[in-house]
Amino acid sequence: MGNNFFGNLFNFKKTVRGKSSPSSLPVLYPEPEFRGLENWINTRPIASMRQLLGKVVLIDFWTYSCINYLNAMLYVKTWHKKYTGHGLVVLGIHAPEFGFEKNIRMFYKQSKNIR
Repeated sequence: MGNNFFGNLFNFKKTVRGKSSPSSLPVLYPEPEFRGLENWINTRPIASMRQLLGKVVLIDFWTYSCINYLNAMLYVKTWHKKYTGHGLVVLGIHAPEFGFEKNIRMFYKQSKNIR
């Protein structure tokens, strides 16, 4: 299939750690590791992305005052509830933009209202 992007995309022999199976998806790029994350909520900290190997991972970067997040949150929560048993993991990463969003007390107060 060659060394081009689309050829690699559909080359199912190129899988995790060189092991392939009929249902394996190609791994084109290694997963990045999380560094410097603090204050995990609703879960224990994830030490390595390898813990999530074999799962579908949705990484949702958000801020509690973002209108786009508030509009999308219902869908993400519904997917989480519906598909967690099928291997979906949702990692919500609060990425504050404004000073008031960086206040951890305010974050906890507001996030309780939207959970």
